[in-house]
Amino acid sequence: MQIFHAGAPNARVSLGWGGWQERWDDPLIGGGKSLLPYFADVMRASDFQSFQAMGGDPSAPDVQSMTAALGRFGPVMLAHYKSESQSAWQSDMQALLTGDEVRQLSAAGLFAFSFMDQDNIGSSPAALALTRGALQIHGIHSPL
Repeated sequence: MQIFHAGAPNARVSLGWGGWQERWDDPLIGGGKSLLPYFADVMRASDFQSFQAMGGDPSAPDVQSMTAALGRFGPVMLAHYKSESQSAWQSDMQALLTGDEVRQLSAAGLFAFSFMDQDNIGSSPAALALTRGALQIHGIHSPL
């Protein structure tokens, strides 16, 4: 971190986690959920925490659990979000960007949600409308 901060004083540094990290646990070998405590000191020293959620199945549960797990160490960024399945993406958007979920994720530490690319958003007029609506409702600034 010191190297990055020295060379680029405005840079922010985090460890990047897989969004599936909280899906499993193997305390005997320190795998899955049990891996996080081994990096607690590094995460506390980091500027923020980050993770990705990409795959073909719904990722909303991963986003919720990873935000809660990493939020204990500081602000959280969903650094890459994408789905290989448009129906899973649609389900995620309904679960993550409607109702009270944005407020709950924010309270748990989420400060940024980054779509990896425009493929899911641009797949149909309905997908674009869903994304635009969520961004407008929650006051998020976007070029969409």
